[in-house]
Amino acid sequence: MIRRTYIFLLLSILPGISLGQDLKLRVVDQENKPLFGYAVSPQNRYRQDVLTDENGIAVLDNSLRGLPVEVSGYNTKHKTVVLDGDFTTVVMDVTSEVVPLGYGNTVREGERTSAVSTVSCDDIERSVNNPANALYGKLAGLYVMQNETAAWNNDPTFFIRGLATLNNTTPLILVDGFERPLRSLSLEEIESVSVLKDAASLAIYGMRGANGIILVTTKRGLSQGMHAKVSYQFGVDTPFRLPEMADANQYAAAMNEALYYDGLRRRYSEADLNDIRTGANPEMFPNVNWWDEAVRSAGYNHELIASFRGGSKSVRYYSQLTYNGSDGLIKPADMDPDYSSQMEWDRLSVRTNLDVDFTPTTRLKVNVLGQIEQHHRPTTAYNTIFQQLYDTPALAFPIKTSTGKWGGDNLRNNPIGDLVGKGYTDGIDRALYADMRLTQNLSMLTEGLSVEGALAFDNRASFWEGQSKTYASEVLQGTRNPDGTMNIARTTIGADSPLTYSSSVGAVVMITTVDAIVRYNRDWGNRHTLKAMAGYHMEGSIKKDRNNTYRRQSVVASAHYGYMNRYFFDVAMSYAGSSVMPQGDKYRFFPAVSAAWVLSNENFLKNSKVVDYLKLRASWGITGSDLMSYGLSRQYYVGGNSYWFGSGNASAEGWTEGALANYDLTCETAYKANVGIDMQLFKGLDLSMDAFYEDRQNILCSTENVYSSILGVAMSNRNEGHVRNRGVEAALNWHQTIGDWSYMIGGTFTFARNEIVNMNEGYQPYDYLCQTGGRIGQFFGLQAVGFFRDMQDVENSVEHTFSQVRPGDVKYKDLNDDKKIDAYDRIAMGYSTTLPEIYYGFTVGAQWRGIGIRADFQGVANYTLLKSMTSYYQPLRNNKNVSTHYLANRWTAANMENALYPRLSTLDNQNNYQNSSIWQENGAFLKLRNLEISWTLPKRWSNAIRTSSVRIFARGSNLFSLDNVKSLDPEMLKATYPSLRSYHIGVNLTF
Repeated sequence: MIRRTYIFLLLSILPGISLGQDLKLRVVDQENKPLFGYAVSPQNRYRQDVLTDENGIAVLDNSLRGLPVEVSGYNTKHKTVVLDGDFTTVVMDVTSEVVPLGYGNTVREGERTSAVSTVSCDDIERSVNNPANALYGKLAGLYVMQNETAAWNNDPTFFIRGLATLNNTTPLILVDGFERPLRSLSLEEIESVSVLKDAASLAIYGMRGANGIILVTTKRGLSQGMHAKVSYQFGVDTPFRLPEMADANQYAAAMNEALYYDGLRRRYSEADLNDIRTGANPEMFPNVNWWDEAVRSAGYNHELIASFRGGSKSVRYYSQLTYNGSDGLIKPADMDPDYSSQMEWDRLSVRTNLDVDFTPTTRLKVNVLGQIEQHHRPTTAYNTIFQQLYDTPALAFPIKTSTGKWGGDNLRNNPIGDLVGKGYTDGIDRALYADMRLTQNLSMLTEGLSVEGALAFDNRASFWEGQSKTYASEVLQGTRNPDGTMNIARTTIGADSPLTYSSSVGAVVMITTVDAIVRYNRDWGNRHTLKAMAGYHMEGSIKKDRNNTYRRQSVVASAHYGYMNRYFFDVAMSYAGSSVMPQGDKYRFFPAVSAAWVLSNENFLKNSKVVDYLKLRASWGITGSDLMSYGLSRQYYVGGNSYWFGSGNASAEGWTEGALANYDLTCETAYKANVGIDMQLFKGLDLSMDAFYEDRQNILCSTENVYSSILGVAMSNRNEGHVRNRGVEAALNWHQTIGDWSYMIGGTFTFARNEIVNMNEGYQPYDYLCQTGGRIGQFFGLQAVGFFRDMQDVENSVEHTFSQVRPGDVKYKDLNDDKKIDAYDRIAMGYSTTLPEIYYGFTVGAQWRGIGIRADFQGVANYTLLKSMTSYYQPLRNNKNVSTHYLANRWTAANMENALYPRLSTLDNQNNYQNSSIWQENGAFLKLRNLEISWTLPKRWSNAIRTSSVRIFARGSNLFSLDNVKSLDPEMLKATYPSLRSYHIGVNLTF
């Protein structure tokens, strides 16, 4: 019913399509390739632009015959031509994309003075339900770090130009100018993604700009006909590098070995070990591969998209209906007859972008995206389940005992029982994203003047419902008789209960945004260009629960001036306020300036056969961040210790003075500088390079290490943190066509290194202990010098204070020479565990007569991983499991020289599991993110089936990784839903 309703809604809002235009202008590049989305502007300023379609054609009114029109677009300087025939072709000199600068401002690439990276989604071929996961390595300066992989919870973490703050690093994501989640979109509806990186592009956003901004532009309608596109793809998801945990034999031997080295009695007798080896007593000594029992070899996903694009002279539209569905990797999903335990996800969304010209000077833009999303999972959270799969030994208990009850013990739950025996939960998300923008051209008052107003309202809500129950498990305890047989005692714990329904409200978000802008855009021939704007911005975000409402408003202004197409200057500023700032002091001023010099337009380079384009850029400015909690500037009383009174010893909660107020509270302030160069060489090589520097001040940080607790009250966090961040980035692309062949090679590279200038660290007895002066997230640990060989080695070594040590335990270096190993022997080693310093990606592709191949690679370097997963890297402790990887590399009396890890131990053994060089790993990797082979059918074949284009493709994602971890995904060193390797086949039909 929902799907039918959405399809009806989609079709009902498609405006009428009018044809019959008889003047055509075709816009192509130097290689005669059609240029899509280029604006054809009649010289009469009262007329609106006409955009070229996918064939590069704009259909114009007959009244323009013989008159000049101006052609401009994403990739060119503007060009003026006269329509002197029915069909006119204009060849544009492609330089690069038009750059969005925020608040609707754009500038041609040749005039850009700021640091902005843009990628068209036509250049991204990925099979993902979340477009954020298609951006790995695609934009210089943008770090995309993988997180969870469950279909409804797979947002990566974004960083722009590394780390420059000790607090929240989240960049602002704007879709068509308004803050919205990127995962709400599909790749198909996105026109381009841009990253704003320097102050020249960020200052206009005031307190929202310090962490950088990601601008997403969705597709819009065309001024002719209707173009329909239908695409379908089917995918298979397989686990990528599942862990290998010990089987029953390996576990029993490992446990006995650990107890022996701990000086304790072995757990498994020779008779026990024999039963384990032979499988003679599978109930008392099972051999359960929990991963094989819980995880199947493949999951499945689908995507179906139908889009409609077109319009008439006065109305243009882009509409899209999208369905995504995914079935997860749960193997025993149908074990309970009353419900499924599979991890399933479905989403249905409908978008309509509408442009209406009420008059030749009045235009209304309306964007609406409606979305219904639902996921189904077991009642037990999937992270809990997968942690259990790591931690439960194969020998712990059977899945079910001979009496039909779930196996169990007093130490842990049954992973399969928790997976399928506790019920299910459904998460339902509803979202409406709507905005409208009215533009009035006022050229009748003065040429180039216009005003616009925009209003956006977003409403998102999630709901939870499900049915849960409990289950009984049976604990087996065996005693061995003299003849070798066993007596088994059975104890039931817990109880089976019926399903009980429950529901709750999850996140609720309402966001209202208002913009009012005045623009003045004017060209005076080829000598002077001016683009100026001033505006007012207000937004309010209301979320469930206390202190979750944010309100911001700002006055913004910018001006762009160009002279002789050679020299360009920009100034941007905002006076921005935020509700989290102190009463009476909520506003700050953020200015920025930038300039560029196009050397290739100078006489000494105009006729160069090597340099096609060359530009130098520089910028400086200030921006800020208000991402902090409410109430920091106020003094509060908070709940304190209870007061006991009366003969009944009753109690009442008391109140106590909270942390002192920060009366000097302010926002983080980022001073950013950037220099860059853009060039095109040899008619096919594009290169852009930037060097950047950021000085982030007023970072909110703790004061507990610099003020004495003798004061008797907690000190407030204060804006005393200070971080410097610097680096370089580059983007390079080479493309060439040779006869029927064309090929391309492109890539991005970013290096960013930060330095903590101040973090209120407090006194450290040794300089090497200081984090100040180092990097954010720097790995600190003890320097391991090997393992104790024997008790004589233990006795002859300095004291290790963390726990008693034995042969096979880690031996550390005494850095301060105080004859003991303690916290004062930690030193910085490796790199940050938060973010790599080096992030890069590259793409290679080729086409021949409609057959194409493309490969996208992405990697990182200067990155340290911490191997801290229980059971896998810290086995047997607290009755956990052990991995085959650890067993193969552990210390034993026979493997002292080649061991990577300490001896097995059942004790807590704090000495071995300190952060140390033993547990750091080089986090560098290179992944094949995407490999695609496609075939576009010959025109005569597609015409025979009444389509204009048919494209068939096969894709693989995450096909391999070159790294130092090898046994697990280096991006997922945690116990959670597995990383996925995916295979897709699909077809795109254009009508």
